[in-house]
Amino acid sequence: IVPPSNPPNISSEAAALLAAAASGFCNDPGDPGAILADSVGMSRFIWSRIDVPGRPMVLLAAGFDQRRAKFQAPFDAGDAAHLRNAAQQLEGLIANALLVQELARERDVLRQTNVALEQRDRDLHALADELRGANEHLEIRVRDRTEELGRRNRDMRLVLDNVTQALLTLDGDGNLAAERSACADEWFGVSEGTSSFTAYIGRIDRDFAQNFAVAYEALCEQ
Repeated sequence: IVPPSNPPNISSEAAALLAAAASGFCNDPGDPGAILADSVGMSRFIWSRIDVPGRPMVLLAAGFDQRRAKFQAPFDAGDAAHLRNAAQQLEGLIANALLVQELARERDVLRQTNVALEQRDRDLHALADELRGANEHLEIRVRDRTEELGRRNRDMRLVLDNVTQALLTLDGDGNLAAERSACADEWFGVSEGTSSFTAYIGRIDRDFAQNFAVAYEALCEQ
């Protein structure tokens, strides 16, 4: 019922009229609704506003151009009311359609979120399996290493208990380690809590202990 072309922009006066009155009719150029004539392309018409939530309003109009209007009866408030009822039904249909679109968008977002969560769960399960495998491998290595160290300690203890020399082990600070041969305790006595080799051997030979301390310091300093 409007020209099959892009309608012109509604003037500010027409927009003010639509904001003040949701519907109306126009029979003569002097009627208030005549300011909508250029926008709808008709001279005698009824009109109604359709409010779309969150979007520009829609103008619904029906009527005749100037040539045909002279053969038609004027519109009245009842005609405008009928069009208003139709416009309100369209408002409901449009609101429902927009709601369906919004629900569809939310459904798509939820679907994408579920897909992302499922992928994250799969990644977490894969990482958990990988970590479990790494832990099992580490436990095996620790057990093997512990057994190896145990064998080495037993072998060292066997050697230290059977050699006929006094063998002792020192760290970089000149402190006694636990590994020593049985002859060391037999020849020089038990360390009795002292950790320094210099103090330990100094009980027997103080001069040797002093000379050793200087020599061992030079050895550690390369």
